[in-house]
Order: sequence, then structure tokens, then C-alpha cells
Amino acid sequence: MRALGLQAIEMPTVRIRPPVDLRPLDRALQAKIPYDWVIFTSARAVEAVRTRAAALGVEARNIAHRAAAVGPATAKAVRALGLPVNFVPNRYLTDAIPEGLGDLRGRRVLLPRSNLARRSLPEALERTGADVTEVTAYRLAAAPPAATFDISAVDIVAFTSASSARFLVSNLGAEPSRALIARAVAACIGPVTAEAARELGFAVRVVAEEHTVDGLLAAILREANPLG
Repeated sequence: MRALGLQAIEMPTVRIRPPVDLRPLDRALQAKIPYDWVIFTSARAVEAVRTRAAALGVEARNIAHRAAAVGPATAKAVRALGLPVNFVPNRYLTDAIPEGLGDLRGRRVLLPRSNLARRSLPEALERTGADVTEVTAYRLAAAPPAATFDISAVDIVAFTSASSARFLVSNLGAEPSRALIARAVAACIGPVTAEAARELGFAVRVVAEEHTVDGLLAAILREANPLG
């Protein structure tokens, strides 16, 4: 953003932590029979699986016969894990994944994800007849409060996840959050993030057409240009 002429204030809102209980993830990674599919909905989930598999002495590439990734960044991480990426939806949304996996009746599907992930994906997979093993691969928690910044200088708040929006508000506190929501518009990486931002009170001006960081940046630039 700075290289493109925008004034960017970076504020970490999310802290990544291991699961409170590692046993469900460990059992999934040590299954004697590979899963038919493993579905990754974030690069964070891939990294969590890679780290835990290494700690267990498990070859990550043997976890499943096929892998699906929600988008290109996640797919890149999956390939680095040694797994083939058999499906990436045209729309980089988790809810678009089930329709591209073919007949899942009786198929064993591993779904490693965060503790705050929405239930819509496993429920959709189960409706197709899949045998879904959903495990927490990592936890999302609020980051420690960051240094304050001049809210009156902010025109656009960029959100890359629903969690980043929710944790920003909790991190700032009630009064600063109200001031920011009244002052700035939100730019969101996708519709789920936009929904969370609206629930918090933000006016969502921008939703990226391509649900990637690059897509979000392009959308912000289009919105920012009229601001001079």
C-alpha cells in the first residue's frame, strides 16, 4: 500500500495459537488409512498441519489422496507440503468447495481449521454424505492492544478476515471503535468478512471481486483514487 502511495497503518489484531487439546488433530494426522480428501481453507491451516505432522514424525503428503484449497495462496502452501492440489474453486470461498469435489458419499474428508471457523462448510459436506473429520488445527485469539493511532486520519479500514474485524473492535475498546466506525468505511476481502464488518456497524464500501489480498488491494486502490 505504501509503495502505491497510500498511507497505511498496520495494526495486528489476531494472535495465532495451537489448539488447547492437540489430541484430535494428532489422531487425524496419524490415521492408518489416508483420507480421501483433505480440505484447507487457509494457509494458516496448512502451516499448522505441517508443524504438527513434523512433530509427530508423520509424512504430511500421506495424509490424504487428494487435497482441495480455498484459493491460490493456500494452494501454494499445500503444494509445498507435498500434496497435490486437486481442486480450487473459481470463487475463492469455502462454501464453493463442496460442489467441486464430486461424489462424496462415504468418502472420508479431513477438515483442519481454526477454532472460530463457520459451520457452513462441514454441514454442506455432511449433506453430500461425506464422513467429515473436523479438527481444530490452530486457535485465533485477540492480539494484545497495540499502540494508539489517530482515528481521524483513517478513511478506509481493510479487513482480510471476519476475525480481524471482530478482534479490531475488541482491541480498540468501545469509544475508539465507535469513532472509527463513524469515520471510516470498510474494505473487505470477501462476503463473509463483509458480513462480519456490517454486523459491527461498519459501512462496507468495498468487497474484493477476487477474494485474495491482491484482489483486496486492487479494490482499495479503486476506492482510494477519488480521495486524492
